[in-house]
This record gives sequence, C-alpha cells and structure tokens, in this order.
Amino acid sequence: MIKTLAAPIRGYLPSDYPHDVYQSPTDNFHCTEMLSVPCRVRDAREDLHRSSTSSLLEQSGFTLASGRRVEYGQADFQAKTFRDACEVVESLLPSTMHTLFAQSQYMTLRRSQEGGVVPCLHADYSRSAEEYWRTLACFTSLDNANAWKERFACADVRAYQVFNVWRVLQPDYDDFMPLGMVSRESVVSRDIVLGREALPGSPDGQLSNFLRLRYSADHDWCYFSSMRDDEMIVFQSFSLDKDPSVPVTAGCFHAAVDNSEASFRRPSRISCEYRIGVFLS
Repeated sequence: MIKTLAAPIRGYLPSDYPHDVYQSPTDNFHCTEMLSVPCRVRDAREDLHRSSTSSLLEQSGFTLASGRRVEYGQADFQAKTFRDACEVVESLLPSTMHTLFAQSQYMTLRRSQEGGVVPCLHADYSRSAEEYWRTLACFTSLDNANAWKERFACADVRAYQVFNVWRVLQPDYDDFMPLGMVSRESVVSRDIVLGREALPGSPDGQLSNFLRLRYSADHDWCYFSSMRDDEMIVFQSFSLDKDPSVPVTAGCFHAAVDNSEASFRRPSRISCEYRIGVFLS
C-alpha cells in the first residue's frame, strides 16, 4: 500500500542562510541546533510504476533494486550483503567500462531504536578529490584512501562515482525512522551549503567537508515503504569527473525520517549499508 508520511526533517538551514559554509557547534550528524521542518515524504514505490530501476536512479539520484534475502545473524550475512551490493551497482552500469572500488569489511550496521540512525539531513561527501580522500581516510583507513588516490590518478580513469546501498536485515521489524531522500531534480545550486566537520583520523589535520541544504518547499522528499529483506535502496553519494568542463553534481541528500508509523511493538529494525565506488574509464 502506498503511504505518504507527514514528518519533521531535521538538519535544514534557513532558506535565507547568508553564508556558503556551515560548521555545527555541536554534532554535525545529529545537529540538534538546526531547523526541524515538517515535510511531506511520499512513497517512491509509485515512481517505479513509471520508470525502470536505472532510469529512476538517473532522474532522482536513488532507486530500489532486488537481490537475495539476507537476515542478520546468518553466518554469511555480511558476505551476502556485500555481494548483492556489488552486483546491483554493476547492473546499473551495464554499458560503461568500469572497475569497482569496495571492501567487504567496511559495512555500516545500524539499529533504529538504539541511536544508530542519522536523523540529520546531509549528503555524505563534498565535491573534490582531496575532500573525498580525506573523508575516506577518516571512515576507512589511510591506506585505503591512498590506494583510491593512486588509482584515481591513473590515465585510464576519467571519472569516479560512489553508490550507497542500504537494506534491512530482517523480515519483521518496526519501521522507526526510515531512510528518506530528496530527489535531485528538486534541488538547485543555491540550496547547497558546504558543511564542515572535524572527523577523528583526518590524515592532514584538516576539517572534512560534506553538504548541507537551505530549506526549500520545492524539495521532493521520498522514501520506500515496507522494505523487504531482499530489497536495496541505491543512491548516488558522490560523483567526480576529471574533465573540468563537466559540471560537478552533489550526492543524494538524505536523512532518517522521524515518522509516526512506528508502533514499538515489533523488533527494532537492523539495517546496513555499503558504499561502492566505481572508477569509470
């Protein structure tokens, strides 16, 4: 059944915010000092009636795909989720020369009722190679970030993209704070503000950058209702082309939606995500 949520979205900057940069005085990923704005969050399953999986990704910056059933606690659940994540990204790039950049150990596991979700609106990375390298080092390792930097510098690489693959890991759960995303067709350049954060492990001591949004009533908020354990949300979180004439596009803005659908009578939702990098030739 198609559902629309009326939910507050936390993490907006005011529509008239006058600066190009914002650094939270508290915690950039929970941002309790920022605006919480009531928004209409529509069920994007209806979009799949009109668009294919790949065309929805191209239009909106996110899509829904299917894979294997995976349940948390199975001996091989991490291997299955990683294989599914790589395969679904491969399927979305069928005619493009590419190689994946991903490691199975870098899985993010979240529990919705135990403070594991990120309620603050953001896009994961900023818009330059140096900023991506710095953030990658903080969230994985410096060796991994340096390996990415070396590969990106190769002459056969023309561009690089990152896809976040998110899924639930159980068949029955309380859908508290589902993942919400803003369709990129509804975001204009003046809405975007650079966010700064002092992440632990910065390889050069510099602040890491990601992206924030000024509020706009035009933002098209979406989610996918009643996610099954064989479904995956895929959204583009970073895109960089070596050709300076190619416009830089922001990653998909997203946040956990503070919904009123939760009953708290079913098991807490367990979800995971993989960030799958793609070198394009």
